Amino acid sequence: MRRHNGIYRVDEILETIYRVDLPQREWQRTVAELVYERRGLGTGLLSYEFNASSGDGRVQVGTVVDVGAIGGFY
Repeated sequence: MRRHNGIYRVDEILETIYRVDLPQREWQRTVAELVYERRGLGTGLLSYEFNASSGDGRVQVGTVVDVGAIGGFY
């Protein structure tokens, strides 16, 4: 990720977020990996998919993607 005045630019992350050519799980992993690599988030990162479209106010957790060395946390 490029820096501008000492601050990381988020253009690469945004470009990845708006990709529509990847299957959902691959898209989620790609975004999680890029965020993890570029933001220096320590040991790892968990990315959760949430579905709040049920109409009854419930939120369902969908796909969970782990990046780094934290696979046992979910």
